[in-house]
Amino acid sequence: MGGGQPLKEHDHFVTALGGRKFKTENFRCAHRGDGLFGAPFFERGGRAYCESSFLELFRECPGCLDPVALDDPAQVHALGAVWHAQHLVCVACAADGTGAPAAPDGGDGGGGEPPRMPPPAPSALLLGRQCYAHDASDGRGAQPYCEGCYTAHFCPPCGGCGEPINPALEDVLEASGAFW
Repeated sequence: MGGGQPLKEHDHFVTALGGRKFKTENFRCAHRGDGLFGAPFFERGGRAYCESSFLELFRECPGCLDPVALDDPAQVHALGAVWHAQHLVCVACAADGTGAPAAPDGGDGGGGEPPRMPPPAPSALLLGRQCYAHDASDGRGAQPYCEGCYTAHFCPPCGGCGEPINPALEDVLEASGAFW
């Protein structure tokens, strides 16, 4: 990308990638070779990429917003996105910090301690577990949930027994203003 030729006094140059200097005609996308002078570019591993190459080569993990390289062996495809395996976590379990599904109301149930369901797993990681999505109303898009949290937060109670009904797992009948 640098061309290997020393800069001359009247050369136009770009300072980028940690203070390195490039002649404007030599500052190019590491993937496609397109000129980057005056164009947006992204840096990865000390190399510059045009926007389309960067998005083609490095997809963004919804959990950390960092790119996921095409050749990353730990990438996980879930909820229509590509994740770093360590970032595919139940948002409710992770927000609570214990790895246990949080109570849907976040309240203390009157006893000082928030009511908790038994943890579905020792941590909030969803790798190898059933993963459910709920579209956040704050613009973050589909957020991952474990089965316990998804059921507790988003599934209607049964009109007969009051237990949550997960339509993804069981047939639901809506009648008389309730779910059965």
